[in-house]
Amino acid sequence: MRGNLEVIARVSSVTATNPWAAAGVLIRESLTAESRHATAVLTAKKAYNFQRRVEPGGGTLQTPNGAGTAPGWVRLVRTGDRFEAYRSTNGSAWTSMGSETIAMGETVYVGLAATSLSVGALNTTSIDNARIIAAVEPVNQFPAVSVISPATGTVVTLPAQLTIAAVASDPEDRLLSVDFYVGSTLISRDTTAPYSAVWTVPAAGTYLLVAVAHDADGASTTSSAVSMTAQAPSPVNQPPTVSLTTGGTSFTAPATIALSAAASDPEGQLARVEFFSGTTRLATDTTAPYTFDWTGVAAGTYSLTAVAYDTAGASATSAARTVTVAAAPTVPSPWTAVDIGSPALSGSTAFSNGSFSVQAGGWDIWGYSDEFHFIYQAVTGDVEIVARVDALANVHEFAKAGVMIRAALTGDSINAFAQATGSRGVYLTSRSTTGGESAAVQGANVSAPVWLRLARRGTTITTHSSVDGNTWTVVGSQTLALGTTAYVGLAVTSHDVTQRTSASFSNVRVGPPNQNPTVSITTPATGTGVTLPAQLTIAATASDPENRLQAVEFYTGSTLIARDTTAPYSVVWSVPAAGTHALTAVAYDADGGSTTSSVVTVTAQGANQPPTVSLSTGGTSFTAPASITLNAAASDPEGQLARVEFMAGTTLLATDTTAPYSFTWSSVPAGTYSVTAIAYDAGGLKTTSAPVVITVSAVVLSPPRLVVFGASSDHATNVTSYVLKVFSAGANTATATPVATSDLGKPAPASNGEITVDRQTFFGNLAAGNYVATVTAIGPGGQTPSA
Repeated sequence: MRGNLEVIARVSSVTATNPWAAAGVLIRESLTAESRHATAVLTAKKAYNFQRRVEPGGGTLQTPNGAGTAPGWVRLVRTGDRFEAYRSTNGSAWTSMGSETIAMGETVYVGLAATSLSVGALNTTSIDNARIIAAVEPVNQFPAVSVISPATGTVVTLPAQLTIAAVASDPEDRLLSVDFYVGSTLISRDTTAPYSAVWTVPAAGTYLLVAVAHDADGASTTSSAVSMTAQAPSPVNQPPTVSLTTGGTSFTAPATIALSAAASDPEGQLARVEFFSGTTRLATDTTAPYTFDWTGVAAGTYSLTAVAYDTAGASATSAARTVTVAAAPTVPSPWTAVDIGSPALSGSTAFSNGSFSVQAGGWDIWGYSDEFHFIYQAVTGDVEIVARVDALANVHEFAKAGVMIRAALTGDSINAFAQATGSRGVYLTSRSTTGGESAAVQGANVSAPVWLRLARRGTTITTHSSVDGNTWTVVGSQTLALGTTAYVGLAVTSHDVTQRTSASFSNVRVGPPNQNPTVSITTPATGTGVTLPAQLTIAATASDPENRLQAVEFYTGSTLIARDTTAPYSVVWSVPAAGTHALTAVAYDADGGSTTSSVVTVTAQGANQPPTVSLSTGGTSFTAPASITLNAAASDPEGQLARVEFMAGTTLLATDTTAPYSFTWSSVPAGTYSVTAIAYDAGGLKTTSAPVVITVSAVVLSPPRLVVFGASSDHATNVTSYVLKVFSAGANTATATPVATSDLGKPAPASNGEITVDRQTFFGNLAAGNYVATVTAIGPGGQTPSA
C-alpha cells in the first residue's frame, strides 16, 4: 500500500511457545528479513510491545508497554515517516505505546504477523477484527530540475575538480534529494538546497552531466544533459601507491609483528618505504619486498602505516592498520581467562601457588544471557572439575563463584553452573537451549569456603557440594546437549553492573569424571532362613577404581543397620521379626559416588503359633427340616492355615480348605445341637471355636375343618349319602381299614358342583400325624370312593 494509513486488529489468542511469543499488526518496507519495519504486538505472557527496525539489517528496538495477555487490540498508524503504535482492551479506547520516525519508501507491506520465538515450535495465533484504513491523497506531481553549472561545452584541464550545481523544486514542496551523475555513474546525492556536487574529473574525455531530482512520494525527474570536456595536462610526476599488511590485528605481549608493504610508482621511481607507529618511525626499507619485523611490542593498541616515497619527492601513505597487543596471560596453560557477555566492568585473574584470584563484574549468570569472568579449558568427552571456593566478596546476595561447563563462549550459551552465592547458599543453574531461559536447583545453605564438583557423563551433568572435600552431597543434575567440545572452568559474576566482586579458588582439578565404587554382599546367601531369636553377620566386599573408598552402609529395606569405614566390611544384625527381609549394601567413595549391591533375601521364622477361629450360624432357632449356614472366620499367625472342619457335637459335618470357610447344613431334623469349627495350620496345630447351641423345632399343624369334594354325577338320581373315610398315611385306601369315618349326609352342591361339609370336631378327635382321606358316594346301586 502507499501513503498514510493505519492497520487495526484484535489478537484473540497466542500460543505460549515462549513467554515472548507474539502476534499483532505490521508495516514493513520490503519482504526481506532485514527490512525496516514497525510492529505493534501482544505477547503470550509478557506485555504489549512496540517493535521497530529503523535501518535495514539494524537492531530491533522495542518498547514493552502495559502488561496484558490475549485477547487484546493493537493498532499501527503511519503518517509520512512517523509510525505510532497503540494498544486497547476494547478496540475503542486507545493508549499510545510510542512512536518512531522511520524513512520507509512510499510503498509498504501492511498486514498481520505472528512468531513463536522458538525455532522448534509452531505458534498458533487467532486474530480477528482486522482492517486497514488508507488515507486518500492527491496524485503526486513530478519535481523539476536543471543543471545550472557548468555550462554545456565547458573545457577543463586535468587534474581538475568541478562543481556541478542544479536548481530543483517540487509542486507539493516534498523535494527529497538531487542526485548528480556522470553518464550513468552516480557522483553524489545532495539533500539540501542549494544542490551541488564536487566532482574530481578522472581522465581526459567528453562527459555528459545530469541531475536527478527525487520527491518524498517516489517521483523523480532527470535534467537535460550538460556536455563538458577534460583535456590531459602536460606530464607531471605521479605519487607512488602503497598498502600495508600486519599478519593479524591481535597479538600477545611481548609481540613480534611482521609489517609488509606493497608499493609501486607510476614512473617506476620508487625510492623507499618507511614504517610508522602513529608518528613514530619504526624502520625504512629501500628494496622490495618492503618488510620490517617489529619485535618486543608491549601491550597496547597501535595505529600502523607505511609511507612510500619516489625519487621526485612525492609520497603516499597507506591506510592505517590498528593492532592490539594484549597483556601476557595471567593464568598457566592450558587455562584461558576471558570475559563472557561483555560486562560493563572487565574482569581479571591472577594465579599463584596453585590458587586463582579473580576480580569480576557482570549483571549475572542467569536469564537468557550471562555476563561474567571465565577461566576455562576446552575439553572433549566426559570430564569432571573440582574446586574449593575459598572466598567470595558478598557485594550482592547473589554474587556467584563456582565451577561451570558451557557449550560455547557466547553469553547465551547452553551451560551448567555449580555455584556458591554471596549469602543465599549453593545452587545449580543451567540453560538447556541457546538463548533459552535459565533454571535453578537449590542445594545446601552454606557460603564460602565450600567445595564444588561438576561432572559430565554423556549428556548428563551432575553437581555436588562439600564442606570438607570428603563427604559430598548432590546439588542436582541436568541433561544438556553440549556437543563434543565444551568449555569447563571457574566462573565469577558480581550480580551488580556497577561494581566488581572478588573470589579465590584452590584445589582446582580437571580430569576424567569419578567412577562409582563396586559392592556385593558375600554373606548370608540369598534365600537364607533363620529361626527367631537370631543374630546374623552381614559381610560385603567393596572397591573403588580410584582407590578412594570411604564407607559401606548395610540396609534392611530402607532402614540403615550400620556403617563400616574399614575393610573387611561387615555388621552383626539382630533379626527383628519373622518375615522376609531384603538386605543391601551401599558403597561410597570420597568423591560422592555410590553404588548399591544386589538384594539378598533372608527369611526369619518364629515358633509355630496356633490358628484362631470363630463360628457364626446366622441364628440359634430354626424349624425342621432346617437349612443352617455355618461361617468360620479363621487365620494363622504364620499364614499357614490348612483347613477348617465343621462339627455337630463329635460328628464331622464338612471340611473347607479355602477362605471364606463355610458350610450349609441341610434338612436338619428337630432337635438341639452344639456346633463348632476347628481350624488347623500346616504345622498340625488346631484351635476349636466356642460352641454355638442351635435348636431345631418340629412343625405344629392345626387339624383341618372342612371337607370339600365334587358331587357325584349321579348325585340327584342315585346318591343317598356321602361317607368320609380317613386312613393312615401310605395306606392302600382300596383294601385298608379306615381309622375313622363320618357320615356327611347328602348336602346340596354349590353352583360349581362342589360340596363343603364342616367336620371340625371329627378332625379334632384324630391323633396328631399324617393321614389320607377319601369320600365315598352311597346309593342303591352300591358305593363309589373318590380318589
